[in-house]
Amino acid sequence: VSYSVTTPASPVLAATDKVALLIGNMHYLHHKQLQAPVVDVHALGALLRQLDFKVVSLLDLRKAEMQMAVDEFLLLLDKGVYAGLLYYAGHGYENFGNSFMVPIDAPSAYTSEHCLCVQRVLREMQQRRTGLNIFLLDMCRKRNLNDDIIPQVGALEVTANIVFGYATCADAEAYELSQGELSNGIFVTFLKRWLLEDEKITVLLDKVAEDMGTLEITRGRQALELRSNLSERRALTDPIRPPRQDESSARNLQWAKAHVLPESRHLCFDCGVTVQLGFAAEFSNIMIIYTRVVAAPKDITKCEARLTDIPEELDVDIKCTNKESPEDLGSPLVPVWSLSCPSCCLYSRICGLQKLRQELAFTVCLQYRYQGMDDFVEERQRVNVGRPLIAKLNLQ
Repeated sequence: VSYSVTTPASPVLAATDKVALLIGNMHYLHHKQLQAPVVDVHALGALLRQLDFKVVSLLDLRKAEMQMAVDEFLLLLDKGVYAGLLYYAGHGYENFGNSFMVPIDAPSAYTSEHCLCVQRVLREMQQRRTGLNIFLLDMCRKRNLNDDIIPQVGALEVTANIVFGYATCADAEAYELSQGELSNGIFVTFLKRWLLEDEKITVLLDKVAEDMGTLEITRGRQALELRSNLSERRALTDPIRPPRQDESSARNLQWAKAHVLPESRHLCFDCGVTVQLGFAAEFSNIMIIYTRVVAAPKDITKCEARLTDIPEELDVDIKCTNKESPEDLGSPLVPVWSLSCPSCCLYSRICGLQKLRQELAFTVCLQYRYQGMDDFVEERQRVNVGRPLIAKLNLQ
């Protein structure tokens, strides 16, 4: 007698939503400056958007800003959401099995008190009943000899949906690759080759680890470490199936707040000159503003519109304002956003929008010269563009 055994079909796994928070810290006040996070965060953000993730990407956060960013991230999470992804690139350390992300304002001898504990964030994510929790930590994991405190994180739940991808092993460092003006972290250099593959996330990270192992310059110094208790074949490519439209709409609205740019506008000056004011986003907290003269009377031979009186709390580098070429702003991402900007502009790069305590207001200063005259004439207009991008979430 023969028996046939029918294997039940595997259920099609789906997420109720996909959300990612990407943080890159580079410009530390008391520690070595880093180069890779700006390139790595942007590269990962672009790939995750192709996988239908809602992405919030932030650079150079102080401790309070990092905590507020995580709190807002948690508001996007709910039952079944692929909380996906919390990616962090910057300085970090590991003590007593806990990983710590170091904000840019950490003192020279920092402890856990000055940093964010990854395991504490995971516990808060679990309380939201997320479907998949992925941490990609692109940081060093050396022990911090200044810190002998064992943080009381609380017990983690047994959820079988946690994945940790560490850029390096315990008590080891993570390195950057220098490629001309661009620097990539070793981890992201290989991760972006595989991120779009339809593979269980742990299988995908195993392939990244194998690739990293082929790099001669880091052999014996840096190797990806994977920790996981994932029991199902969850992949970043899984489809999204929201349970109820109202829940999905609420999350979409919260996410959209951090990605609204001011609308382009035209400023008309008394002399008859019209100036276009336009905007582009580099990250959720970095915005490009450009000015362009689009119309001028025939008797005006030369004119330009410059930004001034930018709020002090943004710490805008004067070297990154009113530049005739996008390349002069010093951003490695110019080829990405400059494609959507017109030519013959003056460009300004406004960083740290999470620091805004009120609406963003500045002055457009028009300087022009009439035909046959040597002296310039000046007109000014005050402009208020509200709270752009992440500033809407009040992270101060």
